[in-house]
Amino acid sequence: TVAMINLDAVGGGGGYYLEAQGDWENDRLLLFDPATAERLVDGRLSITNHRGNNDHVPFQAAGIPTLLITWREASEANWPVSIADPVEVYRLGVAGRMVTLAVMGLAR
Repeated sequence: TVAMINLDAVGGGGGYYLEAQGDWENDRLLLFDPATAERLVDGRLSITNHRGNNDHVPFQAAGIPTLLITWREASEANWPVSIADPVEVYRLGVAGRMVTLAVMGLAR
């Protein structure tokens, strides 16, 4: 495994920023392209350190570069459809562009 990109709550949420959670020392391979391409996601990117517990944690513990993409204030709980955050096409598109850029960076 070269890297792990974890997508969680990428289609909705109440926050203004899409978050790319990673550590510059260990995950710079994954963070570089999103950081340089922020203008391509309407300047709505926030790069932060990993926090909380998510599916990427075991990979990170094994020394594999990891990146968590999520919208701030998105509900990451697995709620029933009736109370889950609605999927917003715009937010899903921004997240898709960000993931595409990260994967293109890995391919180089």
